[in-house]
Amino acid sequence: MRIALLGGTGFVGGALLRALAGSEHEVRALARDPSRLRAEGVEVVAGSLEELPERLFAHAPEVVIHFATKQVDQDGSGFQATNVAGSARLLAALPGSARVVLYGSSLSVYGQGPQRGEREEELPIRPATALARSRAAAEERILAWAEARGASAHCLRPRFVLGRGDRFTLPGLARLTAQGRTLGSGEQRFSVIDVDDYAALILALAAEALAAPEPRRGGLHVGYQRPLSLAELQAALVEGCGLAPPRKRLRVPIRAANALAALPLGGLSKQAVKFQLVGQDHYVSIERLRGLVGDTIVARDPREVSVAAIEWLKEHGE
Repeated sequence: MRIALLGGTGFVGGALLRALAGSEHEVRALARDPSRLRAEGVEVVAGSLEELPERLFAHAPEVVIHFATKQVDQDGSGFQATNVAGSARLLAALPGSARVVLYGSSLSVYGQGPQRGEREEELPIRPATALARSRAAAEERILAWAEARGASAHCLRPRFVLGRGDRFTLPGLARLTAQGRTLGSGEQRFSVIDVDDYAALILALAAEALAAPEPRRGGLHVGYQRPLSLAELQAALVEGCGLAPPRKRLRVPIRAANALAALPLGGLSKQAVKFQLVGQDHYVSIERLRGLVGDTIVARDPREVSVAAIEWLKEHGE
């Protein structure tokens, strides 16, 4: 495949570069700072979503993998300029050779409420945070572009991505566990995926879409067939990191968490959002994904994946 990759210096982008290194694919990857991005057989092109260089598309890419998204608003400028306007600018610049776009979105486009095994078409798009709203807006533009062009587009919606390079999910749960705490009943379950498995799925989806007789379009859930509970994740952290089992159970009524999350209360609102994320079910059906790429990856045991992710965290984490 001829691939243009945006977001190669990020968490998922790094896994994609590992998967693409030394492959037979012809890959060009965009980077603001090319010195941060190295992979055998991948040509790095200096630039950004604000200034897209023509050279990024000079090899007439068939596949565009777009993970150049802003996840944390550290500078207070919001998410629209990068996630929405930047995506629109990218779509306008794509050459006629582009037949498949894969975009890194999230389950957050459905809102902060629970998900319990629903399919993509059963969940309305109801983003409740600024980041989620920017993701949903980018999805809308990408899918409209694909329909107008007769192209394929998958807006990929994982919940928790674990593994090499994770700076948020497992580290946050490790801190919670080290404090001797758990949230809710502990039986709440989540869709999870290892970042390197995620990269492999992305490339498999690209190849499948190129070979498909009809365009593939829409949101696509990403995860293993079996969800993983908070209790299982914390048990793996207890065993893997030598921690004491959590004994303090924090129970926050979800209506209270929703109310607090909506108020401008700084740290308290952020804690309420975390409870929305970890304190209730967030797992979905991945049958559509399974139908496209088969069972090889999605049938993996998420408990084994979490153990491997914890080993990486112990060696490389804070």
